[in-house]
Amino acid sequence: IVTGGALGFGRGIVNEMVDEGGYVIIADKNQEAGRQAESEINGRTGKKRTLFVPCDVTDTDSVKRLVFDTVKEFGGIDVLISNAGVLKAGNLEEFDEKTFDFVTAVNYKGFFICAKYSSPVMKLQHQYNPSMFMDIIQINSKSGLTGSNRNFAYAGSKFGAIGLVQSFALELVAHHIKVNAICPGN
Repeated sequence: IVTGGALGFGRGIVNEMVDEGGYVIIADKNQEAGRQAESEINGRTGKKRTLFVPCDVTDTDSVKRLVFDTVKEFGGIDVLISNAGVLKAGNLEEFDEKTFDFVTAVNYKGFFICAKYSSPVMKLQHQYNPSMFMDIIQINSKSGLTGSNRNFAYAGSKFGAIGLVQSFALELVAHHIKVNAICPGN
């Protein structure tokens, strides 16, 4: 699963995973771009290597459907790449609470929800195949490691997600689920 997989960085991840032989769920709110990505990639490979599943990572029911559709289509989840994210910048005086909540919901809460509902499937896979390893990878940011001028909501949500990554890693390692973050720069 690649959340935010229809465009940009996420689409690049999907392309690379397919090129390496993977079968990938493209999870995204942007239905037009998601359907187009699925069509283009499957057309290029000549096989059904991707499936677009509309998903809002901030909505529990949407994520549950994503996990269900993934298992139904491909039989399990080997890798979750939590890439969906938003950036809204501004200074403290002009930034409103609604925008702050939106950034936090997508970048922090969305990662939590995706990990919460993907990990039981991974645990079950490990139970039936004890030698299997799975991965949860959160696409974070250099702003998750160092504060960012006029970009506090984004930086704060990414700092928080690093805490989730570290905590989930400790909890899930017993089930052969590795949890890591990638922190790209500009």
